[in-house]
Amino acid sequence: MKILLIDDSSTMRMLMVKMLREIGYTDFVAVDNAEEAIPLAFNNKFDVILTDWNLPKMSGLDFVMHLKTTPSTKKIPVIMITSIHDRAAILKALKAGIQGYILKPVSKEIVMAKLKEVEDKL
Repeated sequence: MKILLIDDSSTMRMLMVKMLREIGYTDFVAVDNAEEAIPLAFNNKFDVILTDWNLPKMSGLDFVMHLKTTPSTKKIPVIMITSIHDRAAILKALKAGIQGYILKPVSKEIVMAKLKEVEDKL
């Protein structure tokens, strides 16, 4: 499964990369902003995108809304990984088209379960 990971925190990216490797995923690209992620999403075939909500310039939610309005990327499953745990925000993200929502701090077990859900649907 090919994964695109977006998080502006280098610590979080390193943690997620380590976690993905421990789970058994090795085909992934990690970037620190949505602007860099957009051309990657359009020019590569990712099976899932993991994105933070709070990103500089373009939020993770804005990134998701952009993806979901474009025919070539609208079907890519997106899992939001964030510290935002407000019910209204979660509902907004779900309406935007995310397939999963993981609250920080993340655990390997939750990431593994969410990725398995996506993998089972592929």
